[in-house]
Amino acid sequence: MKFSDILTLEQKMEKGDYKASVVKSTKPEKGEFKASSPASSGKSAKQEKGEFKSSSNSAKPEKGNNTTNNQVNTAGGFAAVLVGGLNYREGDKSTSTQESILKNALGGMNVKSFDWNASTESILSFLSANPKIPVFLFSAGCKKAGALSESNNVDVNKIYIIEPFYEAGGETARSVQKAVSNGVPSKNVFVGPGASRGNGIVSGSASSQAKGHWDALVSVGGMISNKLFK
Repeated sequence: MKFSDILTLEQKMEKGDYKASVVKSTKPEKGEFKASSPASSGKSAKQEKGEFKSSSNSAKPEKGNNTTNNQVNTAGGFAAVLVGGLNYREGDKSTSTQESILKNALGGMNVKSFDWNASTESILSFLSANPKIPVFLFSAGCKKAGALSESNNVDVNKIYIIEPFYEAGGETARSVQKAVSNGVPSKNVFVGPGASRGNGIVSGSASSQAKGHWDALVSVGGMISNKLFK
C-alpha cells in the first residue's frame, strides 16, 4: 500500500471517528436535555403553582382573622350614648371631639353622640333601637335628664349626669332633680367644686374628680368604664 493510500485511509478514519463521536455525544446530550426538561420543568412548575396556591390558602385565614377582629370591635353596635355640652362658644369643644374623649375614656367603646340641643325625640328614637345602653349627659346635655329617665328604653341605673350647670329653679336643675326622683341614683350625678359645675344640684352626688370641666368626661368615663366594661 502506498504511503498516500495509508494517509487517505487515516484521514477517512479520523473523519469517521469524528462523526461517530459527534453523533454519539450529541444524541445522549439531546436526549438527556429532553428527559430532564419535561420532567424537571413540568414538575417544578406544578410544584411552584401548587406552592402558590398553598400560600394563597394560607392567606385566607389571615383575612378571616381580620374579619373576626372587626366583628369584635363592632360587636353590639354602640356601647353608649353621649348628649354633649355647649359647642359654639370660643374654647368649647365640638360634639365629635367630646365623643372622642368619652370613647377613649371608655376604652375605645363605640359612642353615639348628640348635640346638646338635639331633639329629645331623635335621642329616644335611637334608644328604642339600642335599649338599655349607658347614657352620658354632659354639661348642657344634662337638660335631657328628666325626659330620658321616663323612657322604658333607658335603664335609670345607667344614666350618668356629668357636671350640670346648677342654678336654683333653673331648667337644668329641674331636669336633673326630676331624673333622680324617677330613679336615677344621686351618686350617678357627678359634680365639680362650684355651682357652675353642678355642686349643690342634688344631695348625695359624687365628685367628678376632674381638675377642669372638660376633664370630667375623662375622669367620669374612666370610673364608669371600670364598672361596666372591664
